[in-house]
Amino acid sequence: MKKLLSFLFITVFVLVLTACGGGGGGGGGVSSSPSSGSPAGSTVSYAPAYTYNVPADKTSSTAYLIRSNSSYMRSLSAPGATSFSSIAINETDFVTEGSFAPKRFAQNTEEWPVPGLISVSKNSPLYSIQPKSYNIDDTEKFWVITNFTTSADEEKTFALKKIGTHCRVWYDVTNPNGLIDSQLETIKDKLDAMFEVETTLCGSMVPTKNYSDVITITDTTKLEIVVYQMESGLCGYFSPKDFTPAAAHSNKAPIIYITSADTSPNMYSTVSHEFDHLLNFVNKTLNHGLVQETWYTELLSNTIEEVLENFNQVTGSVSVRSRLPYFLQYYNYGLYWNQDGPSYANVYAFGAWLLRNYGTTLSNGQYSGAMLFREIATNAYVNEESIVRAVNALNGTNETFASLRQKFMESLIYTEAGCGKANFNKAVYDTGFFDGVTIVMPSINLNSIVVIPGSNVSADIASKLINCTAGSDYCGPCILKPTAHYANILPYGFEIQKLGNNLTQIEIPSGLYGDFTVDFK
Repeated sequence: MKKLLSFLFITVFVLVLTACGGGGGGGGGVSSSPSSGSPAGSTVSYAPAYTYNVPADKTSSTAYLIRSNSSYMRSLSAPGATSFSSIAINETDFVTEGSFAPKRFAQNTEEWPVPGLISVSKNSPLYSIQPKSYNIDDTEKFWVITNFTTSADEEKTFALKKIGTHCRVWYDVTNPNGLIDSQLETIKDKLDAMFEVETTLCGSMVPTKNYSDVITITDTTKLEIVVYQMESGLCGYFSPKDFTPAAAHSNKAPIIYITSADTSPNMYSTVSHEFDHLLNFVNKTLNHGLVQETWYTELLSNTIEEVLENFNQVTGSVSVRSRLPYFLQYYNYGLYWNQDGPSYANVYAFGAWLLRNYGTTLSNGQYSGAMLFREIATNAYVNEESIVRAVNALNGTNETFASLRQKFMESLIYTEAGCGKANFNKAVYDTGFFDGVTIVMPSINLNSIVVIPGSNVSADIASKLINCTAGSDYCGPCILKPTAHYANILPYGFEIQKLGNNLTQIEIPSGLYGDFTVDFK
């Protein structure tokens, strides 16, 4: 798998989301929410028994039962059931297929003040380093994080190694290990080349509002890329406090930070990802005073990697698609944020699915998922509302977040290309969004992805998954047998059981809580 890369994004967010109600039926499915209300506490684990009578014309079809958690406010458990689990997640570095895959995007707890509570008056102060005229190998001091657990930082001396049209690249002179000069040159060239494309997708780096206590950014401002040796397993971060001169240890400049340890082409995706965080902060938080939840901003920053993947020439084991095995195994995570592989995989998967199915057709006749990305990234909304409004604006539909999530869940059942369902098995080839840029998002056959290597498929796992043999690779979504359950279904997460065919009734036992959908295939 690719980088579970752990970049720091000091977010501005509160974990308050509205529940989206029960999932609607789709694809011949029949929805039912057999219980209403829930016991007190953050974990809901009870529901009365429920019997669903299968329509006569569906008895010969294969029935699947989807149990979902339509709320962001609670976790669902299955008491008394044999919990489904597979390979453990290594919270530190891990190696998959010989590729170094560090943990990605570690999150600090520090919050940036919400605009709107900040006075808006005269021009804000220029930040300290930008007005200066620098030459190659001139030095400057920057505060950088040295301990991502405690957020401890240190002021280090950096040398200016590259000056581009839109960026400057600084390198740690106290510990110049890892990247060589040609790689720093490539970072500069990649950022300069992608700058116009990414700002077209994500919005301008120049805020539309003028704050008295926020740095001034103009059309001539350069992005500062600060490169240094981060602790093991971390690849970069973006810190909004650099926009606030009064903040302790603010560098008073638009900056993204990249590790010198990652010498793979992944570093170019890292630049795209972190630059997206910066642009997202400007366009949602500064321009509109909105509070973003982590899953939402990470969805954008993970998905931008795939949108620009062909442009950045990032392929193979460092592709963002290499996160999909985590999603297919841990889709019970939903949009819950837990700083690990499944969290990043789930938000990426949702974004990738949205872009393959809810973009729009350009004047040249090509389908463009990038148009949906731009609509989400630049509209005046965040979180669920931003996604729903973007989808409906481009497609003239009346989707809700619940209806989108329902179709997304069903995409793990209806995986075939051309099946008439919104799924991953659709390719995007777009030359019309931006002149001279080809956006390629290949079709994804979920059933061809090795999710659990055979060496990790135990007899216990094989007893809980359909079409699973101990010792053999397990491919495709982890579809459960009728008696197996995930131990917990986290906010917006779900589980899928294959019940079989020739059924006249489906019994949902007591002790399970959630929104239930029966799909027939």
